[in-house]
Amino acid sequence: MKRKSSVSKRVGKVATKENAKKAVKETGAFIEKNQKQLLYLGGAIIVGYFGYKIYRGIYKGAEAVGDILENPEVDTIKTELVVDPKNVTITKAQAEVLAKSLLDAFNYTILFGSPSSDKGKINQVFDTIKTGDDLRLVHKAFGFRKRAMGGTPTSYTGKKLSRAYDLTYWLKEEVPGWLNGSLYRKIEGRFKTANIPF
Repeated sequence: MKRKSSVSKRVGKVATKENAKKAVKETGAFIEKNQKQLLYLGGAIIVGYFGYKIYRGIYKGAEAVGDILENPEVDTIKTELVVDPKNVTITKAQAEVLAKSLLDAFNYTILFGSPSSDKGKINQVFDTIKTGDDLRLVHKAFGFRKRAMGGTPTSYTGKKLSRAYDLTYWLKEEVPGWLNGSLYRKIEGRFKTANIPF
């Protein structure tokens, strides 16, 4: 095998440098000559990309658009309330009915649809709840419900932008102690028997 001479190596390096310089010059000239077309092409690629993203969002339906508007939950600690079956005076089905009654009472409206709450109905529910474990069962059945503007949101946007709260929060908002002292004390007493802070 013949070895390449150092002269041929140098010639190869020079040729490579010259080819690189030539390629850079040609590319620059091409870009300068076709500047407008390249800008249009870049713009078309960007518009196409965002158009595709929007199309996918519409294609996936309202759920995909809703994900964009999703209000992430912050500072929510969901707890698991343990119910002792020996200390319960109501069934699970009754607890669900009582939780639904409370939600209906919270969504009660007065004159011209102004939000209020049906204190009489809330009082009846807490007359039915006899033990701390009854309250725990109702609390579990109530779960976390979305709340906005003093009640359950009904519009799509309202549902997406509102946050979910547990029964404790709803009761504190709907039955202020300074306005409904006796009912507030009754609720507070039931919460104490359930060992749930109120």
